[in-house]
Amino acid sequence: MNNDHHSQHANPAHTGTLSRRQLMLAGMAAAAGSLTTLSACTTASPAAHWSLWSVEGHGGKAYVLGGTPPQAQAWHDSRIAQLLPNCSTLWVETNRVVRGNMRELVARHGMDAQTPLSQRISTGEAQRLAQAAQAAQMRPEELAPFRPWLAALTLDNAYHAHLGHPESGSAEKVLTAMAQKTGLAVQSEFPAQDDVMVYMGGLAAEADQQFLSYTLDQILADHSANARMYSSWARGDAELAEREVLRLKAQYPQMYASMVLGRNRNWVPRFDTMLRANKPALAVLGFYHMAGPDSVLVQLQMQGWKVRAV
Repeated sequence: MNNDHHSQHANPAHTGTLSRRQLMLAGMAAAAGSLTTLSACTTASPAAHWSLWSVEGHGGKAYVLGGTPPQAQAWHDSRIAQLLPNCSTLWVETNRVVRGNMRELVARHGMDAQTPLSQRISTGEAQRLAQAAQAAQMRPEELAPFRPWLAALTLDNAYHAHLGHPESGSAEKVLTAMAQKTGLAVQSEFPAQDDVMVYMGGLAAEADQQFLSYTLDQILADHSANARMYSSWARGDAELAEREVLRLKAQYPQMYASMVLGRNRNWVPRFDTMLRANKPALAVLGFYHMAGPDSVLVQLQMQGWKVRAV
């Protein structure tokens, strides 16, 4: 991304009105780039054998698993950990690479001086936002300058930090650290945080608002229900995840079309590349991308490739 593209719409005067805490929270959310969606508390222990699928085609093979949001206990599966060194590449959703200036990226793609957050959401959603902010130990006014998507990621990040669920303990981050330690190549759905910001900043208004509503659902949900869903997934039972994906498709159709279905389809050419490599690749996706009628697994099967649980 060139410098003109970064600065064309940035508003330094506006960003100057942000508190240090606001900038820090926005930067943390953007750096996390956590599009696996999304939050909720669980203290479930990692499964002994996490669900893993193989994809075969073009004479090659790739592996794919679905990771849940950060938990109190770091993700671990010895079978997958032992598989990683024999792979050609680890594919993940996000990384921490930043090509441009984070302050400008936040200002351009995550803020709108003309339309504060309170004017973008209903009174009922504003009340839910206040409840979620309290759960994340934030003040709602800290989110006022943000667009809904950035308010959602900021809340989600702060909430997990408050719960003591480090992002470093997610399957994506654990496997990334292992790959980097051994010199294994790591590729990302979004090559840099700039690309995450551009993608999220490009959401239509309906999808933007629905993403915030979904995040509020998760933060304000019954913790035990969320724990059951994540634990079930860890044990290889996708039923609860399937139900939740169907709920998202029905309740938040614009968000689903952009952030679930669209991204699921975009993984197909990446797997086409993986299957042509001389060694298998391993991909880690958010588990909602692995469940439901439009999942990545379904998209891959539609290409005629063989997909099976291993």
